[in-house]
Amino acid sequence: MDVEPQHYHKSSTREYPMKSFHEKQRRIKEIDNVAIRDKEHLAYYEIFHRVFGTRPTTTGGTCPGCQYEVREDATFCRTCGACPI
Repeated sequence: MDVEPQHYHKSSTREYPMKSFHEKQRRIKEIDNVAIRDKEHLAYYEIFHRVFGTRPTTTGGTCPGCQYEVREDATFCRTCGACPI
């Protein structure tokens, strides 16, 4: 039984009540060009962004989902989990 997505669905609504999920999803796509998949992904994205701040400029290949740098031979993104890339 997969309990974690249910947990993050409830906690993300409670912890981030100022904007709806879809408003945040749209804003993040516009500003950071990151595709937020679900509320669990949003919770992790906001924690990551709070801890690391804005992402550095990359010189190599980037993930189409989160725009973070990935190795040229990568088949998935270690930052957001997008697969395949």
